[in-house]
Amino acid sequence: MSNFKYCIWLTPSDGTDEWYSYPNGFEPHVTLFYHLDEHEAVDKLEQIHECDVDVSLVGEPVHSSEDGFHSLYYRVQPTEQPEWWPDNAHVSFYYKYTEVTKQEIDALTRKIKKRRTRFSTIKMKRCEGHFLQW
Repeated sequence: MSNFKYCIWLTPSDGTDEWYSYPNGFEPHVTLFYHLDEHEAVDKLEQIHECDVDVSLVGEPVHSSEDGFHSLYYRVQPTEQPEWWPDNAHVSFYYKYTEVTKQEIDALTRKIKKRRTRFSTIKMKRCEGHFLQW
């Protein structure tokens, strides 16, 4: 299992947003920072002042794989880009510890109807162990 240490996530502003129904057991999020120790994560939280951004999905889902950790994500584009916005920003919707199938990619594509939403909640997450425990 992957160890991303502490991460800073930006999540949709309302926990009832439709985007919360898209992932398989975790919150939809843009990872702003990752592989941080706890002190670094707290410092990053203090640096981010603006956190109200409209985000749109761009293109088709992308599959990535690293050390047995597989993900499906969409690249995203903010309406107005904050100075702290990460390069190659994306929203993850699907994690798995075995290969992702074409059927799973197709199912995610069909599931996603809303391609734009507002993100305004910043969270510090400890991303160690199984992704369902993050």
